Amino acid sequence: IDCLSRKAESRLIPQKSEDAYKREYDKFVQWIEEQKVTHINEQVVLAYLQKMSEQYKASTMWAIHSKLQCMLRINKGVDLKSFVKVHAFMKAVSRNDVPKKAYVFQEEHLRKFFTEA
Repeated sequence: IDCLSRKAESRLIPQKSEDAYKREYDKFVQWIEEQKVTHINEQVVLAYLQKMSEQYKASTMWAIHSKLQCMLRINKGVDLKSFVKVHAFMKAVSRNDVPKKAYVFQEEHLRKFFTEA
């Protein structure tokens, strides 16, 4: 039964992204060990996400949140969906984010590029 359940759990993480999910989870585990945290709760997750938000933009924060949500559910039985403050924090991070406008080539720039190339 243990073997079958582990096999089923391995299918819960997207195969192509498995390494990224594990890396993000390992960073979180390392951080909670450094903080000497024994129990993962909403306050702990909020503190970690606050720390990460000082380095990363909203889109990356949502990716971190998603990876942690999956890995914590599988490894620790912790469901981030039940953490109301965490969800509110993530929305606040998004509200303050100003997305970069992607540079789009004008038709004249393309013509110039193709004629001079």
